[in-house]
Amino acid sequence: MTEHLTTGWEPEAPTGDTALRAFLLAWADHLATVVAAGGGRVARSDDALFTDGATACPFDNTVVLLRPPVEIDVESTLAAADDFFPGERAWMLVSAWPLARRTGPGWHHIGHPPFMLRPAGGEAPAMPTGLRIVEVDDEQGVADYAAVVGAGFELDPGVLADPRTNVPAMRMFVGYEGERPVTTAAAWIGDGMAEVCWVATLPEARGRGYGEAVTWAATLAEPSLPAGLVASDLGRPVYERMEYLAISRFTLWMRLAR
Repeated sequence: MTEHLTTGWEPEAPTGDTALRAFLLAWADHLATVVAAGGGRVARSDDALFTDGATACPFDNTVVLLRPPVEIDVESTLAAADDFFPGERAWMLVSAWPLARRTGPGWHHIGHPPFMLRPAGGEAPAMPTGLRIVEVDDEQGVADYAAVVGAGFELDPGVLADPRTNVPAMRMFVGYEGERPVTTAAAWIGDGMAEVCWVATLPEARGRGYGEAVTWAATLAEPSLPAGLVASDLGRPVYERMEYLAISRFTLWMRLAR
């Protein structure tokens, strides 16, 4: 009998087999839980997660590959996605691995953002002068968080960034300059990982270290866990200062409305 040599991506493989697997499953659980809490549709197979938040925010409407493309039938998965999403809905394809170029109509290449990982523990540096960071725990914090995320990303934050769909695993932080909310970050705690997300700073408050400070709050939301995030190349030097290590690059595509 031939011995099975694991790839670490079989459905029954331990969540923590690798840091990338733990992060990807945390991200998938984050998407699925919050989109469902916001009234959206969710479907999941061994190969992929499908979330339809029914909004204009591309992050709500997503297909996340849960196994490497070499181990699944990618074309069948994408055909299932076309059946899952209404024709007027654009959706994003997320792969933690290189993916063959999409050449058919309606595909738009977004890029290859770096996946970055930071070991557990450590201490945040001193807070920038004039900044106060608060964890969201009331209606005013909810409103402030949503306003900064929307303005910082210049998009309708949709259900994923709307704290009104909050569930206990989501920890959200707002930084204030005086009484004015100017920066945000959040962490989804699950699958042995703190998935850091929604780091945003108002344009007029950038360059003061506020974004890094609030990212420290999210990074250390659960100090016993490593923290992971998908960065931009512009933001990468900030995360590297925080001792995040660039591990690999994801592949992102957008499927435009048909």
